[in-house]
Formats: sequence, structure tokens, C-alpha cells
Amino acid sequence: MALTETMSQSSSSPYYRWKHDVFLNFRGADTRKNFVSHLYAALIAQRIKVFKDEKTIRMGRNIFLSISKAIEESRISVVILSQNYGESVNCLTELEKIFECSRSMGRYVIPVFYHVQPAEVKHQSGCFREGFAVHGNHMKLSVWRYALIEATNIAGIEVQGNESDCITKIVETVMRELGPRRFPLGSLLAKAPVYWCALNFLTFKRNTGARKLGSEGTLSTSHRKKPNKETTEVYDPLYKNVHIGSLNKEVVAIAEINASTMRESDSSFLEELLVRSRMNHANVAKLFGYCIKDNRRFLVEEHWTQGTLHQILHGAGSSVIRWMQRVTIAYDVAKGLEYLHYQNRLAHIDSSNVLLFSNFKAKISTGSSASESYWAPEYNGREVTMKGNVYSFGVLLFELFTGNKPSKGIVNSVLSAGTVDNVGSLVDPKLNGEFTSREAEKLAFTILLTTMDQPSDRPDMNTVVGYFKKLLAA
Repeated sequence: MALTETMSQSSSSPYYRWKHDVFLNFRGADTRKNFVSHLYAALIAQRIKVFKDEKTIRMGRNIFLSISKAIEESRISVVILSQNYGESVNCLTELEKIFECSRSMGRYVIPVFYHVQPAEVKHQSGCFREGFAVHGNHMKLSVWRYALIEATNIAGIEVQGNESDCITKIVETVMRELGPRRFPLGSLLAKAPVYWCALNFLTFKRNTGARKLGSEGTLSTSHRKKPNKETTEVYDPLYKNVHIGSLNKEVVAIAEINASTMRESDSSFLEELLVRSRMNHANVAKLFGYCIKDNRRFLVEEHWTQGTLHQILHGAGSSVIRWMQRVTIAYDVAKGLEYLHYQNRLAHIDSSNVLLFSNFKAKISTGSSASESYWAPEYNGREVTMKGNVYSFGVLLFELFTGNKPSKGIVNSVLSAGTVDNVGSLVDPKLNGEFTSREAEKLAFTILLTTMDQPSDRPDMNTVVGYFKKLLAA
């Protein structure tokens, strides 16, 4: 089934083709030229489609019918309840329609209490009372009261102090609810050359006037020459698996994923992305969205500034990662895996999927497969398990420990089970002994535990994180 067909099959699906992402409901006299104006700009900056009355209604159209239809066609309604909101018949009529759609179609509502307390809205008291009282015995009074009560029954956002922080929180909530967005691949790559000129770690190669990444489709620190303008006009995204692009003036990584890492159907792929986009942890790479070109799938993630762990450990001319940096990287990966397991999620772990940022902060990329060297003995090539993740993490530790590329079963052949004596000789010689024998033994012991042949003998990631806390504390 085609992706577009899958996305538009059901209006209850999170990938239904909405005309608008967000509908803004607000009292113009109170907030149009200040809070709403800034909120609108912040949403637009994130490429979120927003319906905002005077910006969206076409000249000559019936205003009420246009707004009613817009509410139905919006994924999310942001209701900004200000002190004089209650006196506006238009605002209350829109609110009635918003909750009608919320009840019947599952629309998402974000109430924002702008310098007004939720209790005042709920009971039409305090500063909210005077405006609402102007309606007297209006026939819709009870319906509007019920809509206001519904708004206060939802966990909303209160604006009392720093409005900028509140706007950021609203935008983050909207983006989390919208889930991953599909971007045209060309739109992300179009401005990339502008940013490439400022990035010193990219390797450029000429090929019939096209610019590409290095020979492995990866980042490199070996070439710092500013590219010739003639080579910046054409970039074919189909050459390599990893590309650099820009999203809202932010550099992003566009990684092609192996089809085997995702479920087969398009709908399952999208549901998986929805889960990933809602992950929020300092050691899991942020997912902005996805691209599809023909039958190929790409994830749009935050860009790693230092490269991947594999590149830094094994790349020609790469700088040496110090002992404590390696321990900290391992700790970051362990915390990321602990979070994923807590969310009942899994990831393929190898050094190519560990992304390094400033100060060697490590994050897990969840979109790629892992090489066979990291597979647990019980892995059948299809279903990754939590204890299988623990084994892969142990192999990654071994790689950090020795500085060598791992091979299948190498841990047991090098570190004899049950002994960690004299392991200092196995540590990467590039470190020149900048560790104590006690530190080496503790890390080797963790490697042995996490790579036991039987899954039941391996600790869970929560326990592994505890090991690293003790190691770092010492």
C-alpha cells in the first residue's frame, strides 16, 4: 500500500492528512499583538501549519463556516484563555466547536491560562466573571459553561511570568503531539552547502560536478579546504547513507535506515517513528522527522558535531579519546539504554550508532542496524531483546577498552570468564597508562558480566548504570 494511502486511511490515525497542524483560539483584543503574535511566529518557525483567523481566512468566505471547518481539519487546538476571553461570543462559539471535535474525533486540546487562574475560568469568577456576565441569559450559556469546565479539566499551561518560556513549552508540547513530520528530501538538502562551508570536518570529493561525503559516507577531520563554489550546486542524496542538511537553519543528519530495522508495513514504520519522536532523554538522539524517496527511508536527526564513536576510535588521524572520556561515553550510552528499556524500547548498539557531541557527550541513534560483531549468541537476526542489548553494550565496552574493532565472540576469547587479572595489558596502548589497575579491573569485570553467554546471567541496564556511578565516584 502506498504511504499516502496509509496515512489518509483513517481520521483517527496520527498520520491523517490534516489541513492544519494547529488552530489558535484567542481573544484578539487581549493577546493578538503580543503573546499570540510571538506564539504564532514560534510555531511557524518550526514549519508547523497554523490556522490564525486573519492570516488564513480567504477574502469573501463566510467567517463562521471557515473557522468551523478549520477546527475540524486541525490536529491540535491551542485555547488561550485570557481575562476578557469570556465576553467574546466568537471565542466561546469556537471553544464549543473545539470540544465537540475533541469528544467526537479525538482532537487534542492545549489550554493556556493567560494571566488568569484555572479556577476563575472554571467557575467564571474573579477577573473572568465580569466579561462572562455580559451574556445575561444567552441561550448558549450552559453550553459555554460546560466547555470552559472541560478546558480546566485538562492539564494546561499557565502564563504568569516569563512568556518566552511558556511559548517554548507550548511549541514543544505541539511538536511532541504531532510526532515525526515528513520532509521532502530536497528541501533539507537545498541549503546544505551554506552550512558545509562552515563545517571543517567534512570531506569533499569531485564526481561529475557533484559533492559527496567521504568514501564511507561519513564525516572526516582530515580535510579542511573550503569547497569550490562550482561543487556546491549539485548534491545527489543517493550516493551514501549519511547526509548533512539543514532544518530551520539548524544542521541535521539525514541517515538512511536499513529496512530490516523497521517493521515491514508503512503504517508500522510510521507508528514506530511516532514512538521515537516522543522520546526525550539527554542520551538518545533527537528525531525531527523522516524522508521517503522512492522505496528508501531516511531519519532526520540532530547532527552529531564530533562524529560517531566508530569514526573517532578507528578513523585515520583521529584524536585519541582519553580514559575518563571513554568511561563517560560508556556511562552516557548505558543511561540512554536504561531509558529506552524503561520505555520498553530497544536499539541496535554498535560504535557507529553512538553519536558524539561537544565535550564527547554521547547519544544513541535508534535508526540503524548493528554489525554482526555485536550480536548476542541467541540473536536470530530479527528480534532484539533487552538482554541482547546488554550483550551489545558489553561488546561496545570492550571496543572502548581495547581500542580495537570487535569481531564475533572476541570478548570471551580475550577475557577469560571469571578472571580480570592483569587486564591492564589489554587496554588501548594509545592511553599510555592513564588509568589505575583497579579502574581497568572494574571495567573488565563489567564487560564480562554484560557478555555472558546466557541472557539470564547478564545484568539489566539499571544495574549496569549503577556500576558506572560507582566507578565514576571512585
